[in-house]
Amino acid sequence: MKVTESIIPLRQWIASEQQKKNFSVDVLLKNQSLLRTTTVAYGIVELLKRAKIVSSSDQLPSTSRTPSWENSFSVDNFLVRTSSPSNRHESPRAQEVSDRASWNNIRGLTMVSHSLNAHINEPSFLYDLLEEKVHDGMGMYLEVEVSSQLAEYHGTYYDTAALGKATGDSGSLDCQKLGLLLYELYSGSSPVFSSETKNQIIQSGIISGKDAHQQFQEGGEPAQKDADVVRYDKKKGKSYSTTLQRAYASLQESGFPSSICTLVQNLIDGSELYHSLEAASEDVHLLLCDPECYLFDQLGSMPPKLRIKEGKVFGREAEIQGLTDAFCRVSSGKSEALFIGGYSGSGKTVLVQSVAARVNIAGGYVLSRKIDQMSRDRPLLEVLAAFNDLCLLVREKHPAGEVASIASKLLLEFENDFSMLERLVPNIGGLCPSRESAPREPGIDQVVMNSHSVNYVLQRFVRIISSKKNPVVLFLDDLQWAGSPALDLIYAILSDTRGSVVFFVGSYR
Repeated sequence: MKVTESIIPLRQWIASEQQKKNFSVDVLLKNQSLLRTTTVAYGIVELLKRAKIVSSSDQLPSTSRTPSWENSFSVDNFLVRTSSPSNRHESPRAQEVSDRASWNNIRGLTMVSHSLNAHINEPSFLYDLLEEKVHDGMGMYLEVEVSSQLAEYHGTYYDTAALGKATGDSGSLDCQKLGLLLYELYSGSSPVFSSETKNQIIQSGIISGKDAHQQFQEGGEPAQKDADVVRYDKKKGKSYSTTLQRAYASLQESGFPSSICTLVQNLIDGSELYHSLEAASEDVHLLLCDPECYLFDQLGSMPPKLRIKEGKVFGREAEIQGLTDAFCRVSSGKSEALFIGGYSGSGKTVLVQSVAARVNIAGGYVLSRKIDQMSRDRPLLEVLAAFNDLCLLVREKHPAGEVASIASKLLLEFENDFSMLERLVPNIGGLCPSRESAPREPGIDQVVMNSHSVNYVLQRFVRIISSKKNPVVLFLDDLQWAGSPALDLIYAILSDTRGSVVFFVGSYR
């Protein structure tokens, strides 16, 4: 399937999206349009972040001319790059399926004033992780790569410290300009201001006087009435009521979700929540990551509700990053153990589960078991059950040819000891169908295996199954109930230096 790319002025793209939205009654199509627009918004903020550093940098050679930062916040300063598949020979039904699968055709943006290009893409492993939701118009995790003809002179464009230094005291003013730009991006028109408010905005420098006639609609009065709000005086230590004049028409009246209305309103109002473009970028990206929770609410149809995504972990970024980094180290070929302690209900299990999905997509075998107080009577039960599940995962993750190759290695490794392995992990028969019909040795079930034999057999088993590409991740919850035999087995597997690649995670109270 051939893909063609088009470059469209942002103003023209906005008009096209407005037309699609106005003529569509399908909620899914409207949500997809909202996601496309928010994708463009994210690209714009990322371009502005880079342009801010370019305009403020003192690293430019004397022959270079720094573009004006003041003229950056204009709809006419951006171009949108879109892609579309060319399916001339496909059936109408196939064409329809292809169109629905490629609904988000935004590939990047160009900032004319600074000659910056933003390439927008979604990491492939996250696309697989979110594939079901993406097809339903839900959820994206985007990466933006900004390139420039001046990049060779600016090695610190992406440096957060450099962005903060470039922002300085103008961060709030930049966010107000961004708010006006996003208002026009979503609504298709500039905010409607009264004459007095227009003069105040021009005097504050949010919009230059010579460009004001392009940004404002003439003869407009505030479309929203004054509102009484409660503020808190830190010096006096008490609250007070004041009247807040809305200087522009609210996006709420046009049916936009509360998150977009609040974001744009806070930006234009100069809220202390947005002190830099980086803060605005983080919130826009959050809308794209989980739109079902943060983006797709329709004001007017029902009161807004607090919706928290099930299984979502909040405020544990450092711990999640620690788990992810540990898995990356294990993927290089070295086994590692990580222990998580905390009170019951503190979120230890959810924390590990939040990383498990990504590990599974990355190729790891994720084994999870919960140990209880009764496990002391059967100390190896849960660990053996986890490795028994591993046999099923191998069959699920690999095509028949690779499964046959793994089975051959197992048969070659164990030979006459295969019956002992089969006693410990019965599902091994599914990996080795040729062995499945072999007669069992007489009296094999009566043979007592000591802990050293068990450890040695499973050590060899894990050595063959695990690899850098497919590490084994074993998570045991409530490890405080585990007996010595189970801990000795885990230690033996982690201590193997002949090829095992295992990431063990244990949680305890």
